[in-house]
Amino acid sequence: MNENEYKSIGNVESWFFKQIEEADLVLIYNKSVKNGNIVEGYVGINTSMDIGYALGKGKEVILVYPPLDDGIKGLYSIGLVKVMKEEEIIDFLRKKIKSYSVASYQ
Repeated sequence: MNENEYKSIGNVESWFFKQIEEADLVLIYNKSVKNGNIVEGYVGINTSMDIGYALGKGKEVILVYPPLDDGIKGLYSIGLVKVMKEEEIIDFLRKKIKSYSVASYQ
């Protein structure tokens, strides 16, 4: 790759970091296709970087599938990263929305 292509990638990551900073939480749909096979729990290097950035900014991080990566499993095991099924995420977000609505009227 040439220098401009690397800068383009850097600009995309910088945009992701800005989105993380503005987010209330980070939800990661960690399901991918590798070699034609569906892999639930996959977290690549860029997503790992985003998770670290989000945690560093004090954001909640939720994965849809239990992580396969040992480092992310470690974060999950000590409660820094949560894993929730789709239904749990919906309930969790509904409660968050209600708490924001109540707080905005107080």
